[in-house]
Amino acid sequence: MKDSTDLSLISQNSLSSLRRICTNELSIRNHPYIISMCIKNFEQIQLDIKVRAKESADQWKSSFNVTDIETMTEKTGNFKTFNVFVNMIEDAINQKNSSVSIDLFTYDDIELIGKKQENKKKTSKTKPTNKRYLILIYNGEYDCIYYPLSLLYCGKPDTVILIGQIHQLATENELLKSRVGSDINHYDFKEEYSRLKKENDDYRQKLLLYDGKEKDLQVEYLRQMIREIEFALIKEQTNLQKTKALKNDHYKKLNNQIELLKTSERQLKLKVNNLTNEINILKKK
Repeated sequence: MKDSTDLSLISQNSLSSLRRICTNELSIRNHPYIISMCIKNFEQIQLDIKVRAKESADQWKSSFNVTDIETMTEKTGNFKTFNVFVNMIEDAINQKNSSVSIDLFTYDDIELIGKKQENKKKTSKTKPTNKRYLILIYNGEYDCIYYPLSLLYCGKPDTVILIGQIHQLATENELLKSRVGSDINHYDFKEEYSRLKKENDDYRQKLLLYDGKEKDLQVEYLRQMIREIEFALIKEQTNLQKTKALKNDHYKKLNNQIELLKTSERQLKLKVNNLTNEINILKKK
């Protein structure tokens, strides 16, 4: 299940700083991970990346500003602006573009890649084994570029956090449902289409009833009016088709978001039940 949306589809108050979000479940080395990306704008624009191992519930996350991202891409030898990089990572999470993909490396994995690319060894007294690196892989026509994003380990979510996430997801779910309903009733294109069609039929009827005794100018005037109404009708039909196509795509995205929220809510509720049972068992000992 995947989704990508903007702030206006999620909230109007508590998430007012959120500009763009993207979440999807990916299989990396035969293990499922929930990968989330969001763009926030507090004092400055920042990219937040969060990875959760679905099997163990371990989590890693970090935030990056524009300078962090552009400096990192420049070091790879294939510079990308912040906006371009965000589009690339969003496509990779949503699996929309075959030229970009995501991998998850340990410290040893990233160190090995560094040795191969720089052709020199690096030593470190302490290795942050809990750290993970989200790797955005860009496969160009003649080369393959690895963009590493360092993620800090933040443990497993506790019961209080999970309950809060459930409430937040439920709230967002209701907001999405209300937004879908309001968009559907926003404008009645069928009514406008019917009005134009009726006007066209009326002018045609006037022309048929013309007894041939009036001036040719009046006949031409009626014909011109018919042509104008027919043109407006065709234009309205075209606009209606385009608008319906855009709204259908928009509704699909909203439905995907709702399904994602429902799935996350079920998973979080199950996790809360498991943790509650574990707490009860520990209390009895």
